[in-house]
Amino acid sequence: MKKHFTILLPCIIAAACKTEPDHDGTYIAHFKGQYSVGDDTLIVKDSVVTKRTGYQKIREGKLLAKEHRVKHWVIGSLDAPFLRFEGEDLFIGETIYKKVP
Repeated sequence: MKKHFTILLPCIIAAACKTEPDHDGTYIAHFKGQYSVGDDTLIVKDSVVTKRTGYQKIREGKLLAKEHRVKHWVIGSLDAPFLRFEGEDLFIGETIYKKVP
């Protein structure tokens, strides 16, 4: 009986310590429209997301100087957008971010 308990205990502990999948990492997306082109970088670490956006406006067919924006939020907070993880992809609305290896 003691022998079975010794073998079973680590299995029970491992099953009880099951955690959520780790989505930490860097995700990138590129976008291009009629009025701008840009790149987004999302850095996910411990439920905190940092979004870095660099974009260039297009006016009269010419690219203007690059502009940057940085935004931070905590996953699940009221002001955070809804994030959906599928495999190595992250979705925010219609935008698909690919995980950088």
